[in-house]
Amino acid sequence: MGTHLFSTTSIAAAMLLAAGSASAAESSASDVPTAKPGGDGISDIIVTARRKEERMQTVPVAVSAVTQEQIASRGNFEVSDLKYTVPGLNADAGFGGSRNSVNFSLRGQSQAGGTLFPAVVTYFAEVPVLKLNRGQFFDLESIQVLRGPQGTLFGRVTDGGNVMVAPQRPVDRFEGYVEAKAGNYDLRGAAGALNIPIVPGKLIVRGAFEINRRDGYTRNLGSGRKLDDVHYDSARISVLFKPTEDFENTLIYNYNSVNENGTSNKLINFNPLGLLSVLNGPAFAAQMQAEVAAGQAMGPRAVNIGSSMWGDNYGLYVKSKDHYVVNKTIWRLSDDIEIKNVLAYIYFRNHWGSDFDGSSVVAVDTPNQFYPDPAFYQEQWSEDLQIQGTAFDKKLNYTIGTYWDWQKVPGKAENFSVSQLGIPLQRIIISYPKTRSRAAYGQIGYDLSGVLPGLKLDAGLRYTKDTVKASFANYLGFADLDPNAMPHGQCVTNLADYPAMIAVASVPCTKAGQSSNAVTGTFGLSYQIDPRKLVYAKVSRGYRPGGINTVATGGVVPTYRPEYDLSFEVGAKLDYNIGSMRARTNIAAYTDRFTNIQANVNQIGPGGVAAVIITNAAAARIKGIELEQTLVPFEGMTLGATWAYTDARYQNRLSPSELETACPSNPLTNPVAGIGFCPLSPLPSTPKHMVNLSAQYTLPLPAEYGELTIGGNWYYRSSLAAYYAMDDSFSPSLSLLNLDITWKHVLGSPVDATLFATNVTNKTYLLQPSSLISASSYGITTATYGEPRMWGLKLRYGFGTK
Repeated sequence: MGTHLFSTTSIAAAMLLAAGSASAAESSASDVPTAKPGGDGISDIIVTARRKEERMQTVPVAVSAVTQEQIASRGNFEVSDLKYTVPGLNADAGFGGSRNSVNFSLRGQSQAGGTLFPAVVTYFAEVPVLKLNRGQFFDLESIQVLRGPQGTLFGRVTDGGNVMVAPQRPVDRFEGYVEAKAGNYDLRGAAGALNIPIVPGKLIVRGAFEINRRDGYTRNLGSGRKLDDVHYDSARISVLFKPTEDFENTLIYNYNSVNENGTSNKLINFNPLGLLSVLNGPAFAAQMQAEVAAGQAMGPRAVNIGSSMWGDNYGLYVKSKDHYVVNKTIWRLSDDIEIKNVLAYIYFRNHWGSDFDGSSVVAVDTPNQFYPDPAFYQEQWSEDLQIQGTAFDKKLNYTIGTYWDWQKVPGKAENFSVSQLGIPLQRIIISYPKTRSRAAYGQIGYDLSGVLPGLKLDAGLRYTKDTVKASFANYLGFADLDPNAMPHGQCVTNLADYPAMIAVASVPCTKAGQSSNAVTGTFGLSYQIDPRKLVYAKVSRGYRPGGINTVATGGVVPTYRPEYDLSFEVGAKLDYNIGSMRARTNIAAYTDRFTNIQANVNQIGPGGVAAVIITNAAAARIKGIELEQTLVPFEGMTLGATWAYTDARYQNRLSPSELETACPSNPLTNPVAGIGFCPLSPLPSTPKHMVNLSAQYTLPLPAEYGELTIGGNWYYRSSLAAYYAMDDSFSPSLSLLNLDITWKHVLGSPVDATLFATNVTNKTYLLQPSSLISASSYGITTATYGEPRMWGLKLRYGFGTK
């Protein structure tokens, strides 16, 4: 494992020794100072990292939990805000041309564009979902993030980690709340929940909703519309039926609707030797260079993108409707055996339009609303059956189960774009994939206290079989916008029926299939030194299924193989005292070995059509350290810090001649090199350092005045590589400051007030750009800017019994 693993292990050991020294000076447990609620800062957190409720500090897994209080203090919580709390989690809004689309990255693993199998899997109520939209983060119990391969217990096997959203469960009392918020950029929103025991202890219903609006902060000079706005409506109803103490069934329906003006995308660099210039000539190149200069002159909060030919919105918008139905049954057969079943139906229908080239020129536009078929359309059924139990006087605990899911496109769908490739052309990508995943798994934990008090063993094994089948087509034709000129939403084999198409550059309806299987699992030992200190070591294997490139142009093998990861990890979870101060240190050090990494590469097909496809690019070695530190120096004050260090690199196995083709010395001038994968490139979305510092102080007010807490956090990440980069394009390092003030039970009333501000210094910064500027690609670099300073006030009125 090399010297680096030795050094990271040494750091973990050093932390443990430091804690051990501190514990020697600790007073007894009865002397540990306890603060009033909200001022302690260090408390037991219940997580379900192993599909059952356990104290986070006793689980030998790298897991972070974000509480509902932390979400509420943000005021206007976005899914990308998770990066402020979880060490090493990078969350990039704007992925795929929409701020409503977020790509998660953990431990160097992120999503290759176009895949149905991300490296970091998102969950809602224990059900894997392809993505999490805005509007899914209301009335929650918690959000949990598991770092590293999850190869045994969860619905989908992954090699990066899990982001798990747990909605608030119905409780056996009458309660509820309503809240309203307002802020700059005309922020306004409302939310609420109502929990009613219809039959106390037997039948309980909980309903919740959230409505959020905010004007955009980027003006599109062409259409006059404000882009980067927020507009969603969400609702949820949960019904708990518990006829006996040993049986309960929970039915959840969650609805989310988004209707926004679209995402700003600015052209920030142009290469006159790139594909667009080669096909369109010097006049076009001069026009695009003028667009870059004009964009710089108008500043970060204005763009001139899209075209009036796409209607009043200039072809820019985001619309989606998502439905989640989850049925969870728990049947306790005895004190030692429990059966749990999770059945779910997930439906996504997303429509968006974007300007890929970030200019007023119709160079590469995707105005998908020009035709009625959604750009992304999917439904999913899943079934997860588990049996959990204990044996041998509870020394052995076990989980065995099966998992199955099925995904397909339930109707017509297409991705429509118009490009200037020498002449105005329209391109239609048709993709109808179907996936099946079937798995059987088991995991045990065994108490080895007979060998050494506090020693435990954990081991798990899983077999997974995945199949993908797809019908897909890639049509390129003259820009005749007659709906009958191209086969919209149809996968056709006879291109001669559509004379507007360019047969030599189009891919007729193609069928492909890919199947893969894997044995994954985990094996580890943990040692509970005392009730407040745990150390562990484990090895685990993760996997991502193979798939199909449904955007591939002609002449390319459309399938790609599975990706595998072997991970070694050591960690410690330590609660201790430093004199009268309470402290918590959670640390993990890991090294991962990846094979057949699934990565995006550039491809030029017949007719000069560019496409970014997925291929098994290389092996990789990723090492890192993740630290979560909490300190309560005195009653009411809580200081926190997280740090993640990631050393990630591909392994170069190319010959010198192959390396010169894949990694040209100057990709900006070489029109034939750079096609394929360069192993010298950095891993995308993987900063070397991520730091978050936080502080919260609860003022010592009399109880009748309520509880007033002042808080804030400072976030830093180092530079990171861009997606789709055909050169060494980086997003520069970034630091942001966020502040909040929360007053619970204002003057003894049932009203809570939160004043919040994000990006307090109003820093202007670029989100991760899409860099296709090399001479062998389009020759453009585009990017969206991060949010400006946002502030607001939220009021919440709670009612009911406690």
